[in-house]
Amino acid sequence: MNRIESFWDKMSGKYDRHAAAKYADAYEKTLNISKEYLNKSDVALDFASGTGITTIPLAGCVKEIDALDISPKMLEIAEKKARDNNVQNIRFLVGSLFDSPLQQNHYDVVMAFNVLYFFEDIPQVLSRIHALLKPGGVFLSATDCLGKRS
Repeated sequence: MNRIESFWDKMSGKYDRHAAAKYADAYEKTLNISKEYLNKSDVALDFASGTGITTIPLAGCVKEIDALDISPKMLEIAEKKARDNNVQNIRFLVGSLFDSPLQQNHYDVVMAFNVLYFFEDIPQVLSRIHALLKPGGVFLSATDCLGKRS
């Protein structure tokens, strides 16, 4: 396990408490706006899905959704939340955008919430997301803008 995966595994147990306390309104707004772009026939990918804080509420808006994250512990929490809420259309995948079994031209929607600022090569990430989308597919993202990197 690399340093980044280890960090998120350690954060997993307190992530929801932290996010709810600090970003509840932002998550709610993101969910409400995102729902406008989703259809019951969509196959979706939630990239960097973490504890399912967006995946689980949006799962009812799509046919199926892949929840992808590098942290097995984050996904364990998401899986438990899905079971507790009887959400059955989520496939949980451990891996990154680049080393996972994701198929090109497979998704109607790719979602990446609060993750893009972690990447150095944004054009590479966007290119990969574009490759995963079906023609005419939709990319949904909400990312903090904290300022310019040096």
